[in-house]
Amino acid sequence: MSLKKRQLRTLFLLILMVGAAAAGVYFMHQWRKTHVRSYVPDTTFRPAVTEIRPAATPEAQMQGQSGNAASVSVSMNTIPPSVQYAADAVILSNTPVPVTSAPLSAAVQDVTENPQAQAAPAVTAQAVAAGVGEGMQKRLPAESEALTRIYTTHRGTAFTFSGAGSDAELNQVLEVLAAHQGHATFFMSQDEITENANKVREIVNAGHAVGLLWTPARESRDQIREVLRSVGNYLAEYCGYRGGLCVRLARGAVSDNLMKACADEGCVLVSQLIQGVPEQSVYETNPEKILVEVFGEADTKLQMGEIVHFQMGFFQRSETILADYLDLLVSRRCVYALETLPTLLLDEESRYVYPVPDSAIAPELLNAIHPGHLAGKDTFEEIKNRYIGISWVNNIGFLPGFTNQEIYQLDRKGLLDTNRNQVFLTFDDWGTDGTIDKLLKVLEKHNARGTFFVKTQAVPYNPNLLRAIAEAGHSIGSHTNMHIPLSVEITGIKYQQLSDESLPSLRSDLEKCHDVLQHTVGDVKVNGRNALTLLFRPPTMAVGRNSLEVVFDEGFTYSVSGYFTTQDYSATSAETLYRNMKQHVRNGAILVMHMSDVSVYTAEALDMLLTDFDGKYEFIGLGEVLQ
Repeated sequence: MSLKKRQLRTLFLLILMVGAAAAGVYFMHQWRKTHVRSYVPDTTFRPAVTEIRPAATPEAQMQGQSGNAASVSVSMNTIPPSVQYAADAVILSNTPVPVTSAPLSAAVQDVTENPQAQAAPAVTAQAVAAGVGEGMQKRLPAESEALTRIYTTHRGTAFTFSGAGSDAELNQVLEVLAAHQGHATFFMSQDEITENANKVREIVNAGHAVGLLWTPARESRDQIREVLRSVGNYLAEYCGYRGGLCVRLARGAVSDNLMKACADEGCVLVSQLIQGVPEQSVYETNPEKILVEVFGEADTKLQMGEIVHFQMGFFQRSETILADYLDLLVSRRCVYALETLPTLLLDEESRYVYPVPDSAIAPELLNAIHPGHLAGKDTFEEIKNRYIGISWVNNIGFLPGFTNQEIYQLDRKGLLDTNRNQVFLTFDDWGTDGTIDKLLKVLEKHNARGTFFVKTQAVPYNPNLLRAIAEAGHSIGSHTNMHIPLSVEITGIKYQQLSDESLPSLRSDLEKCHDVLQHTVGDVKVNGRNALTLLFRPPTMAVGRNSLEVVFDEGFTYSVSGYFTTQDYSATSAETLYRNMKQHVRNGAILVMHMSDVSVYTAEALDMLLTDFDGKYEFIGLGEVLQ
């Protein structure tokens, strides 16, 4: 045989060998993707409302402003061992077995069944006025039909990651999460999952969840269902993962087929509230700059139940930058545990429907604020009996519309006549998770209950936080929606009543405030008592006769000022604030504090106060004594 023929024969044999090897790899890959032995429950996917949220910003007022506080660390709660086969109930036998734990889709409430459910507010000038600053606007998600937050009072925040990334980057991310006792959810495509089984097992063994990163194509509903089943089966059989399967879109819009397929397979489609890796930072090597770019200069803390997403393999100039950035973010901005999405979704005791449907709201609270409650009544007698004042609002200058004779009959002490040694801690305005979480921890530590008078304008951007306050056993009262004073300051010692033209706006604001509160906590009961009250706190303590008439005609039971306003928003130290508060503790005293972020020393001073008076006074909510 000639040399040329031998060379051609050798080349032919090589081609056959390569072709056979490639075919073998291809068929093995297809078998791994389609090897399905599963029982799939018939479930209904329930999409959630996409949301945005503002950062608290200072606002001028007679008493103070809003601001920030330090971080509080919390312990981790991992997925309960009993949670298995939550999404697609993969069974490693040929005999179907009923699913005993709820599919993840059952954890997401169907807003279409809730007549109160509305799309989240857009980023408008009104939203900016509510506290959406430049830094926060960068955190807003694009419109989506996927879940961007979980409505829960579980003290956890969800970090999610997409893409496999390099081995070095993944290992560093896992090390940072482990250092902070955190658990996250890692999304990979079907090919990434099957081609990186060792990585997936490493992620699963570290206690993290795994989800499917879906790339839009022209697949039918049945084809998508087949992929979801196949991925669920593969994760269980080859990677040891039997947690709930979440699905995340890699790009583009959510298709109707994808939504329906997820519904069929009991999977939850998720997005994010915050995109943790901004496009403009692809070449960045300074984690400090990325943190400010995404979250702004203010030290705003991450919210309970929100989803923050990160792209693996994104940064081009460093494999360590993502891990360094995560470490910085968790150290500075997290007050809650880092939890997997299935952990948050499957915590049924902490989840709730938002907005709370009318059918669940206590009947005595449902739409209780409306005109006409003073019809046929002596207006001044109602005001006299239900206005709890404060010492410095004591003359015609501060009480426009009343005569001197009437002023003498109004309460100016801010004390409740109780037969027990009781003190009433109250907190005004609104804040962020960092500040309010510290207050809740101090109150829980001392078994004390307070009353939170909420300015509701920004509550829809963080309903979980208000829900957590109510479920902790505290009383919730109204502080208007837009912080509208009930009289107008002319000079520092003289006020005038609201104009007749302004009163309809006040009515509308009061009704809006109650509407926000009832659809966030109107169904919460603690020890058989409604957490939400019909108590009202006038902004800045300013009142006028015609505005108080509106308050009581709308149906509020009491207008409550207080015995002592701490001015904690301007305190220079916790020790100074504590001493000022201590001097005014007495039976029946109503102490006025703030939950706003500039009240930086309030929680620490309150801790000192409650320690000092432990066993001497009972600290309870106003809702427990005022009906």
